[in-house]
Amino acid sequence: MTRRKFKLSAVFLAVFMVMSSLAAFAVPAAATAGSDSFAQKICHSVGFIYETATDDSGTDVGLPWYDEDGELHLTGARYNGTGFFIGREGEAPQYMVTNRHVIEDYLGLNSGDRFLPLGNNSIRATIRVYFDDNDFEEAYPVYYDEREGYDIAILRLDKPTSKRTPIKLSIPDASSRSNTIFCVGYPGISDNTGFNPVTKRGEDDATVTRGSMTLITTVRGSGVRVIQTDCVINPGNSGGPMVNENGSVVGINTWNLTATENINYAINIQEAILMLDQNNIPYELESSSGFPLWAIIVIACVVVIAAVVIVFLVIRKPKPAVQTGGKGTGANTGRSQGGSTSQNSDDSGWRIQGTAGAMAGKRIMIRKSGSVVIGRDQGQCNVVVPNGTPGVSGKHCEVFFQNGSVYIKDAGSSHGTFTGSGQRVTGAVALKDGDRFWLGSEAQQFVISRKG
Repeated sequence: MTRRKFKLSAVFLAVFMVMSSLAAFAVPAAATAGSDSFAQKICHSVGFIYETATDDSGTDVGLPWYDEDGELHLTGARYNGTGFFIGREGEAPQYMVTNRHVIEDYLGLNSGDRFLPLGNNSIRATIRVYFDDNDFEEAYPVYYDEREGYDIAILRLDKPTSKRTPIKLSIPDASSRSNTIFCVGYPGISDNTGFNPVTKRGEDDATVTRGSMTLITTVRGSGVRVIQTDCVINPGNSGGPMVNENGSVVGINTWNLTATENINYAINIQEAILMLDQNNIPYELESSSGFPLWAIIVIACVVVIAAVVIVFLVIRKPKPAVQTGGKGTGANTGRSQGGSTSQNSDDSGWRIQGTAGAMAGKRIMIRKSGSVVIGRDQGQCNVVVPNGTPGVSGKHCEVFFQNGSVYIKDAGSSHGTFTGSGQRVTGAVALKDGDRFWLGSEAQQFVISRKG
């Protein structure tokens, strides 16, 4: 085999390997959206939420209510909704998200504290999360927002459960409009309306309905961010997840306009993420594990074009000219090669190395002039952390070189910048070789080192 043929074979082998790698990404989760396996996956993250009350013996007596004269009655009424579990992938979840109005009766009845409504009988309101008809755990509110429109509550089980898996979250943006979505939950028909199903509260009893995002907007006055959809949201669906084609939650099913046909709303998941961050509750955002089909096509075209160009250059590459002498030839060649190597005069000789979190493995040069500005806002930062990274603000901190030393200062972040010793950064703090710092929490960590 000639050297040229060997080079051509190597090029075509490289193209084949790249195209094979792209093929591995060519079947994103969206490809199975709407299938039975897709529905099973997302339903394995939801739970049936049930409000009731029990007496001293533990008997389910239903929720009490007061009449116009203030007299308390036990009607046996019980109310239900839906919630979804969040947490770290691969770990048993303990927290779930739902609507506040799903648990408002519980909140109005002393939030689970016992009281004496009828004679000597003591009853207590409870929230149950059902995994199946006869399998449930009691849940307790961790946080709920009482502001108008912010219809969100976070519940906690007494201990993590292996009966459900956490679901990932995904922040929708303007490009998400008209995308296909699915609303998951236990609407009234699942709770024995019109027929008598064998089971009513298992994961297989949750319904999955298809629709699209018709509008992503902010409500005037309250400021709450919502998603308008043509997907049907019935009573009982409240608090359930609205998921995208990758099976990640983009919104919380909340309400519909009964006077208007097929206009329903979900609260944008961004509102829940703020509450989760404030309460240090773990969750995971959707990663870009699958490429859209158009991106696959574009990348494939670029690879093919690049391969054609390389093949053309390999075939047409002339043999190097043999220099037969000539005054100063060697000297000119030497000067030309020497001039091809130059150093960055603005390099301070210091580096920032990402060691944990979204920037792990990244290495950033600290220049003598200017600052390394770290945060999520591309307009303000020259080192941009992925949007939605927990604990990291739009403009979080600055690292700069001055008088032979490296300094760090916080840029007014919400969750703070800390040195490796856990001290919160206020003002400019000098850093030495090997010193660590982190943004918001130790999950987003960096180390300062000399160039080497």
